[in-house]
Amino acid sequence: MKKVYFNPKIKPSAGVVIMTPEGIILVIEKKENFTFRYQGEKRVDPTFYKIPGGRNSSVDVDIRDTAIREVFEETGIDLFYKRDQLKIIDVLIRKGFRHTIFFIKLSFIPILKIRNEIEDIIIVSPDEWRRLREENKILD
Repeated sequence: MKKVYFNPKIKPSAGVVIMTPEGIILVIEKKENFTFRYQGEKRVDPTFYKIPGGRNSSVDVDIRDTAIREVFEETGIDLFYKRDQLKIIDVLIRKGFRHTIFFIKLSFIPILKIRNEIEDIIIVSPDEWRRLREENKILD
Protein backbone atom coordinates (compact mmCIF):
# COMPACT_ATOMS: atom_id res chain seq x y z
CA MET A 1 0.00 0.00 0.00
CA LYS A 2 1.14 3.56 -0.72
CA LYS A 3 2.45 5.68 2.14
CA VAL A 4 0.30 8.77 2.63
CA TYR A 5 1.70 11.59 4.72
CA PHE A 6 -0.49 13.96 6.72
CA ASN A 7 -1.08 17.36 5.14
CA PRO A 8 -3.60 19.65 6.86
CA LYS A 9 -4.53 21.26 3.52
CA ILE A 10 -5.70 17.92 2.11
CA LYS A 11 -9.20 16.99 3.28
CA PRO A 12 -10.13 13.32 3.86
CA SER A 13 -12.92 11.58 1.96
CA ALA A 14 -13.89 7.96 1.44
CA GLY A 15 -15.75 5.71 -0.99
CA VAL A 16 -16.74 2.07 -0.89
CA VAL A 17 -16.83 -0.46 -3.72
CA ILE A 18 -19.70 -2.73 -2.61
CA MET A 19 -19.85 -6.13 -4.32
CA THR A 20 -23.15 -8.02 -3.93
CA PRO A 21 -24.32 -11.32 -5.43
CA GLU A 22 -25.98 -9.22 -8.17
CA GLY A 23 -22.97 -6.98 -8.92
CA ILE A 24 -21.34 -3.70 -7.89
CA ILE A 25 -23.41 -0.82 -6.48
CA LEU A 26 -23.03 2.60 -8.11
CA VAL A 27 -24.90 5.83 -7.46
CA ILE A 28 -25.81 8.84 -9.59
CA GLU A 29 -25.91 12.16 -7.73
CA LYS A 30 -28.82 14.53 -8.28
CA LYS A 31 -28.14 16.89 -11.15
CA GLU A 32 -28.27 20.03 -9.03
CA ASN A 33 -25.57 18.66 -6.70
CA PHE A 34 -23.16 17.39 -9.33
CA THR A 35 -21.10 19.56 -11.65
CA PHE A 36 -17.86 19.08 -13.48
CA ARG A 37 -15.65 21.19 -15.69
CA TYR A 38 -15.53 20.51 -19.40
CA GLN A 39 -13.01 22.61 -21.36
CA GLY A 40 -13.27 25.36 -18.75
CA GLU A 41 -17.07 25.44 -18.77
CA LYS A 42 -19.04 24.28 -15.72
CA ARG A 43 -21.64 21.67 -16.71
CA VAL A 44 -24.03 19.23 -15.11
CA ASP A 45 -23.87 15.69 -16.45
CA PRO A 46 -26.05 12.93 -14.99
CA THR A 47 -24.39 10.17 -17.03
CA PHE A 48 -21.49 9.73 -14.62
CA TYR A 49 -21.64 7.15 -11.84
CA LYS A 50 -19.71 6.96 -8.61
CA ILE A 51 -19.18 4.56 -5.79
CA PRO A 52 -21.03 5.55 -2.61
CA GLY A 53 -18.93 7.91 -0.54
CA GLY A 54 -18.04 11.48 0.27
CA ARG A 55 -16.26 13.94 2.50
CA ASN A 56 -15.22 13.51 6.10
CA SER A 57 -17.45 15.15 8.72
CA SER A 58 -16.76 16.36 12.26
CA VAL A 59 -18.91 13.46 13.56
CA ASP A 60 -16.56 10.86 12.03
CA VAL A 61 -13.95 9.35 14.35
CA ASP A 62 -11.87 7.99 11.45
CA ILE A 63 -12.00 7.43 7.71
CA ARG A 64 -13.92 4.13 8.13
CA ASP A 65 -16.65 6.09 9.93
CA THR A 66 -16.75 8.45 6.95
CA ALA A 67 -17.20 5.53 4.56
CA ILE A 68 -19.90 3.87 6.70
CA ARG A 69 -21.84 7.13 7.18
CA GLU A 70 -21.68 8.10 3.50
CA VAL A 71 -22.80 4.65 2.31
CA PHE A 72 -25.78 4.80 4.67
CA GLU A 73 -26.65 8.39 3.66
CA GLU A 74 -26.59 7.54 -0.05
CA THR A 75 -27.94 3.98 -0.21
CA GLY A 76 -29.49 3.05 3.13
CA ILE A 77 -26.98 0.19 3.57
CA ASP A 78 -25.75 0.00 7.17
CA LEU A 79 -22.15 -1.26 7.24
CA PHE A 80 -21.58 -0.42 10.92
CA TYR A 81 -21.40 -4.08 11.99
CA LYS A 82 -19.21 -4.92 8.99
CA ARG A 83 -16.66 -2.23 9.83
CA ASP A 84 -13.80 -4.75 10.18
CA GLN A 85 -14.57 -6.16 6.72
CA LEU A 86 -13.90 -2.83 4.96
CA LYS A 87 -10.54 -3.26 3.22
CA ILE A 88 -8.56 -0.32 1.84
CA ILE A 89 -7.84 -0.93 -1.84
CA ASP A 90 -6.53 2.49 -2.90
CA VAL A 91 -5.77 6.02 -1.74
CA LEU A 92 -6.06 8.81 -4.29
CA ILE A 93 -4.73 12.33 -3.75
CA ARG A 94 -6.26 14.95 -6.01
CA LYS A 95 -8.06 18.28 -6.00
CA GLY A 96 -7.31 18.87 -2.32
CA PHE A 97 -8.70 15.52 -1.13
CA ARG A 98 -7.18 12.28 0.15
CA HIS A 99 -9.81 9.81 -1.08
CA THR A 100 -9.58 6.40 0.59
CA ILE A 101 -11.33 3.67 -1.36
CA PHE A 102 -12.57 0.62 0.52
CA PHE A 103 -13.91 -2.70 -0.74
CA ILE A 104 -16.49 -4.97 0.85
CA LYS A 105 -18.14 -8.11 -0.47
CA LEU A 106 -21.64 -8.75 0.85
CA SER A 107 -23.10 -12.27 0.83
CA PHE A 108 -26.64 -10.88 0.63
CA ILE A 109 -28.57 -8.55 -1.65
CA PRO A 110 -29.16 -5.34 0.35
CA ILE A 111 -32.36 -3.35 0.28
CA LEU A 112 -31.39 -0.08 -1.38
CA LYS A 113 -32.98 3.26 -0.50
CA ILE A 114 -32.33 6.32 -2.61
CA ARG A 115 -31.46 9.00 -0.08
CA ASN A 116 -30.51 12.66 0.18
CA GLU A 117 -28.46 13.85 -2.78
CA ILE A 118 -28.80 10.67 -4.86
CA GLU A 119 -30.74 10.52 -8.14
CA ASP A 120 -30.51 6.77 -8.70
CA ILE A 121 -28.73 3.59 -7.60
CA ILE A 122 -27.70 0.90 -10.06
CA ILE A 123 -26.04 -2.49 -9.77
CA VAL A 124 -23.64 -3.44 -12.54
CA SER A 125 -21.82 -6.65 -13.36
CA PRO A 126 -18.02 -6.73 -13.06
CA ASP A 127 -17.83 -6.63 -16.89
CA GLU A 128 -20.08 -3.55 -17.01
CA TRP A 129 -17.95 -1.98 -14.24
CA ARG A 130 -14.81 -2.48 -16.35
CA ARG A 131 -16.52 -1.03 -19.43
CA LEU A 132 -17.72 2.06 -17.54
CA ARG A 133 -14.23 2.55 -16.05
CA GLU A 134 -12.64 2.30 -19.51
CA GLU A 135 -15.10 4.93 -20.77
CA ASN A 136 -14.25 7.16 -17.76
CA LYS A 137 -17.89 7.17 -16.66
CA ILE A 138 -17.14 6.17 -13.06
CA LEU A 139 -15.79 8.93 -10.86
CA ASP A 140 -13.58 7.87 -7.94
